Amino acid sequence: MRYGTGDAPRRRPVGGADETNRRPAPQAVRDGADTEIGTRGVVVSAQPRDRDETACRALSLTGGSGGLRLSYAAGEVPVLALSGEFDLENVPEIERFLRRHLGPFFFKSCDLVLDLDLVDLVDSSFVGLVVSLVARLHEHHRELLITRPVGYVRRTIGLVGLPNVVPVYESLDAALGALATGAPLIPPPFEVAPGGSVARSRAAL
Repeated sequence: MRYGTGDAPRRRPVGGADETNRRPAPQAVRDGADTEIGTRGVVVSAQPRDRDETACRALSLTGGSGGLRLSYAAGEVPVLALSGEFDLENVPEIERFLRRHLGPFFFKSCDLVLDLDLVDLVDSSFVGLVVSLVARLHEHHRELLITRPVGYVRRTIGLVGLPNVVPVYESLDAALGALATGAPLIPPPFEVAPGGSVARSRAAL
């Protein structure tokens, strides 16, 4: 970020157009386009969100690993898709990852969806992190939602009562639709073994 006083600093034209009149759309930011928003005497440069910069892996205690990938849906709702195994060793990486890509105070500025479709294992440290995130988000009138837990993970979060604290949805569309209403969220009914099969993609993150 560069600060100036007096006249607005000169900016290099992009594509032959005067950048002073350039007003980028939010979609451009999500697609990775450079943005430069000008105000009198101040230029704020926003770094592009590169697809390669929004994914990482973290080792777990069992020798497996957990994958993290951040995307955006329904405008500006961040969706953190997790995969693999999360335990005491790599659960802290979840919050570090969110802080790196959403800012250190992300819980003040946006709702958050955790997609667990590809997660094979979680332990009590993961449950503790989720409860902590919910408390901080609620302080700022923000919501945390969980989508598509299956198998062992579904049984685990059901046994500890997490669906009573965090709304759990069977699809991403259902979660985003609930957020779009703007109404207070009421956790939907949760079954440890839901009727019918829950579709699961095994594509690696």
